Amino acid sequence: MSKLKITSAICAALLAATVTGCSDEGANTEANSAVASKTESSGAQTPDTTNQLDTDGALNAIKKAEEVKDGVALSVSTEDNSHWEVAVLEGNEKVEYDVMLNGTVIENEREIADAKDQKIKDSITLAEAIENAQGQAADGGKFLDEADFDEEDGKLGFEIDFNDARGDNLNSFFVDVQGNIAKK
Repeated sequence: MSKLKITSAICAALLAATVTGCSDEGANTEANSAVASKTESSGAQTPDTTNQLDTDGALNAIKKAEEVKDGVALSVSTEDNSHWEVAVLEGNEKVEYDVMLNGTVIENEREIADAKDQKIKDSITLAEAIENAQGQAADGGKFLDEADFDEEDGKLGFEIDFNDARGDNLNSFFVDVQGNIAKK
C-alpha cells in the first residue's frame, strides 16, 4: 500500500509537470502552476542542514501547504517517512497536500469541509499549537508524528503526538483553541 501511495505521488508530480509544461490552457494548468510557483518562491531547506522529518520539517510543510491558496492547516502527519501530508481548509473545501522533503507540494485530495473543520477559523493556528506543545514535550518535541484539529471531551483543539528518535510514542497533548495545553 505504501509503495502504491508513493508511486501515485510520483506519477501525480510527473503529470503536473507534463501538463504545466505542455499546455497553456485549462484549470489543471492554472492550479498546477499556482502550486509550482508557491513552492519555488518559498524556497526549500537543504536536506543536509536539517532533518525534514523532524518538527521543524513539519512546520515548514504546514507553511508551504497553507501558502498554496492562503489556507488554514487542519492537520499534519508524516507518511512512510517519505513526506508530510497536510490537510488545509481553503474556503469551504478541505484539501490534502503531500509536501515532499524537497519542498514540492502536490495536491492529493479535495472535498467539502465539515462543520467542525470550519470552526478552525476561531482557533490558534496548527503551527502555534505544535510550538506550544513542543515546549512541554520530554525531548523538546524534536519529532512530531502527527497533529490534528479535533474534538476531545466536547472541546475543539489539536491532538498532537511526538515521537522519540527511534519513532516510539513519546508524548501526546491536547491544545485547545485558546492555546491551553493538557498532557494526554
